[in-house]
Formats: sequence, C-alpha cells, structure tokens
Amino acid sequence: MLPDWQVRVVDGNHLASTEKRLGALRQERGAARPGFSVVVYDPDLDQVIDLQACEDAYASERVCVLPLLANAEPGQVWLADRLYCTLPVMEACEQAQ
Repeated sequence: MLPDWQVRVVDGNHLASTEKRLGALRQERGAARPGFSVVVYDPDLDQVIDLQACEDAYASERVCVLPLLANAEPGQVWLADRLYCTLPVMEACEQAQ
C-alpha cells in the first residue's frame, strides 16, 4: 500500500443488539444496550492485529482507541475516519514518535 510504511487501519464496530436476557431480568422494561469494539487492521497481513472491547454502549470510540495507540510505533501510518480527530488521540499519536 505505502512502500516503507506499516499501515494500520482503525475502526469501531457496534455489536448487534439481541433480546436474549436472563430469566430474572425479563420482567424489567429497560433492555441492556450492546457494547462495541475498536480494532486495528493490518492490510499487509489481512488481519485484525489488535482489539479493544468496550462493554459500555454509551462510551465513545475516541476514548476506547487510546489504549490501542500505546502500541503505535515510528514507521507506521495509522488511518482512521474523522471521528478520531481529537486532541487526546493526536497527542497519543505524537507520543509514539
């Protein structure tokens, strides 16, 4: 893709909601919301190489990506959509140098 660079693609994936509940909770009105995951994909390997699961459906992907950026290294290009263009994410990328 980019010669002399290791490409990493970051994206989030919200888990599908289900109606499967514990028997004791079936009488409750509110349903649990599913969580999501943020993954790092390596196109050269055609594999997901890192994953951050988040059980809180209300949390932001921008927060959950920060632990993944701890693995960023010089010589890598990380691609993500505009959702991840926040100051904490940019600072985490800068610290990888």
